[in-house]
Amino acid sequence: MKSNELKEKLQDTYQTMVESIEELVNKEGKPLSEAFSHAEDKISELTELSREEIQEVSEGVKDDLQFFAEALVKAKDEYKAKIKLDMHYISDSLLDSFAKISDSNTAQLIAFKNKLKQEAQAVSVDAHSKEHYEHQTWHDDRTLWLDEIALWKEEHNTALVKLQQIEQAIKEHTLLLDEHAQVIQQHEAQDKAHETVLAETEQDPSSQILAVEDEKQATQHQAIGEEHKKHAQLHHELKKGHLKTISLVNKLHQQTVKES
Repeated sequence: MKSNELKEKLQDTYQTMVESIEELVNKEGKPLSEAFSHAEDKISELTELSREEIQEVSEGVKDDLQFFAEALVKAKDEYKAKIKLDMHYISDSLLDSFAKISDSNTAQLIAFKNKLKQEAQAVSVDAHSKEHYEHQTWHDDRTLWLDEIALWKEEHNTALVKLQQIEQAIKEHTLLLDEHAQVIQQHEAQDKAHETVLAETEQDPSSQILAVEDEKQATQHQAIGEEHKKHAQLHHELKKGHLKTISLVNKLHQQTVKES
């Protein structure tokens, strides 16, 4: 359908709808909402216009009626020309129809338009319900995340204190290893001294001096043996603790470096 033809059909439809609404309201006593519904159905049967085009005309009539009810009823004659320019397809004959509808239905018309606005608002709110829900969900997520970040920062501070304690413990463990090494070295030196006495006694079994020294070394040898057992156990415990600590430190380091 050409643009001019469509415009003419819309104008004719506009006039037909206004006349139908006037008849339904003033002659049959229909409420405005019902009158609009009947008028739309009647026009749908009489024209080739689509439902969307009829609805567009209907909305135009509703807007003009609202405008007329709020302004034209109390306006002076000199304002009518200006008002006509602001309405869709208005003519002098249609002004009379609008006046007849508005004179007895101004309050009803305003209530009707307000109801339409409320319904439109309800549709808009319903359409936005998903967005409202997502906003609330995202807000809850972000609130949780910020709480967790605050907790993690506190745990970081605690972890730094613990790392300092771990560093100190490793340093103390190093000192313990140094002491352990010194005892091992002393025992090694004592064994070598004893070996020297044993060798000399074996070369000169008749020497009384060497015999006394050999007996003295034998007593020390027994004491060193007991110490050796103790240090063997100590070494085992130190080794186990060392391997465990270093393993944990290496895992922590590997994980931390990988995440950074």
